[in-house]
Amino acid sequence: MGMEVKCLTEGNGTSAKFLIRGVETALMNALRRTITEDLAVMAIEDVIIYENTGIVFDEFLAHRLGLVPLTTDPKKYKLGEKVTLGLEKEGPATVYSRDIKCTDPKVEPVYKKIPLAKLAKGQKIKLELKAVMGTGKEHAKFVPAIVGYKHVPEIEIDEKAKNKDEIVKSCPVKILETKAGKVVVKNAWECTLCGNCRDVGGAEFVKIGTEKNNFVLSMELNGQLDAKETVAGAMEILEEKAKELEKEMK
Repeated sequence: MGMEVKCLTEGNGTSAKFLIRGVETALMNALRRTITEDLAVMAIEDVIIYENTGIVFDEFLAHRLGLVPLTTDPKKYKLGEKVTLGLEKEGPATVYSRDIKCTDPKVEPVYKKIPLAKLAKGQKIKLELKAVMGTGKEHAKFVPAIVGYKHVPEIEIDEKAKNKDEIVKSCPVKILETKAGKVVVKNAWECTLCGNCRDVGGAEFVKIGTEKNNFVLSMELNGQLDAKETVAGAMEILEEKAKELEKEMK
């Protein structure tokens, strides 16, 4: 049986989960590390300050700008490539991330309402920014997602268990239900391994374990890439590394 991947979440939200079957723990860890260390995304690296008469020091302003997530097109930009952005604002006003303008309209702040500075009347900010494609090995601002994984839980409930209704009610994530006199598990990957069902039903009737070689990959995305781009991009990097290793071994 080969590897199977299924997206468990819909849309382009900031959270995503994937069900990955038929792989070893080593591959899951390699995938996690590749996403956080090797997958390139865009972030502001250089800040050229032409004018800043606001109360936020130059260094603080540059730091805030560096942590603003930018949309990334991995097909257009490769590691180390740069794009120019600008920021110009005069008070009285609050400077938000939406005020950052790029020469490439496809590169823009993911979140438009990040406050960067507050300007009083007569105060002004005029900046030139350079964003670059980088990886998490260089700086945390290039990490596209916080990633974790776990084995898919496995729950077995004996037909002889007497208090089936109480067992079903005890589950906080509501993945247990009664069918034809049996307690069955739906969407086992949502189980948090709290153990409530075992406490209610008794350890002799309720067995909790994990499925071998089946995992749930969870991500909290920063927004530079969507969930599928993140996983697909990391898998491509792993594939290239495997080919390079094979070539060197020959």
